[in-house]
Amino acid sequence: MMGDTETMELRVDQVYLVRLCSGELRRWRFDGVDGRGLAWWQDEESGTSFSEAGLMYMWEVVGEDDDA
Repeated sequence: MMGDTETMELRVDQVYLVRLCSGELRRWRFDGVDGRGLAWWQDEESGTSFSEAGLMYMWEVVGEDDDA
């Protein structure tokens, strides 16, 4: 599974806790879906923006980050 976006309705500008395959938890902001249907995210720590299509590892959305 690349992400849990198929079973969870994601909200634009919401920060989510994401578990990487290494077990590391990250805070990613959901930026929305572009015209090609690709979901875009921004890593809250690094500020890097990326689409799900560019990720080369497994990850899952754990839930909304209530501290955001």
